[in-house]
Amino acid sequence: MSLKDILAIVLGAEADEPAIALAEHLADVHGAALSATFLTALPDEPLAYEPTVVAGVWAELLGRARAEAEVERKRVEARLKQGGREVEFRTIEALGRDLGRIAAVHARYSDLTVLARPRDDSGGECSITPAGRCLWRRRSGRLPRSPSTS
Repeated sequence: MSLKDILAIVLGAEADEPAIALAEHLADVHGAALSATFLTALPDEPLAYEPTVVAGVWAELLGRARAEAEVERKRVEARLKQGGREVEFRTIEALGRDLGRIAAVHARYSDLTVLARPRDDSGGECSITPAGRCLWRRRSGRLPRSPSTS
């Protein structure tokens, strides 16, 4: 199987380190281009009776979420630069409830997408291919073998 474009979908540098490392490894093994999409989860609109209160509260929540995301985006970007390879880096904002859909849209345009599982109690990471296949990586710290050594 020839992979030409590998995408890492990330929400944070530390939490998604295994997914970033796996994407880098697979890009090296296959000689593929590596891209990363940083997803920013925006808060859902607050519900209240007074529209001016809603707008003010939501604007404050939105500002905080964007400020926190900017700090994390810089960490992710710094982590990607450590790899010493060229990485196409995108930042996408969406309401938290829409992040899965946004990730799926971006995954469609790469040969392989690597992302960390959303639960803290998960046993590994899952990569989704356009055909809907999943490449599962356990959190043992081991990387998969190169195709030439299997």
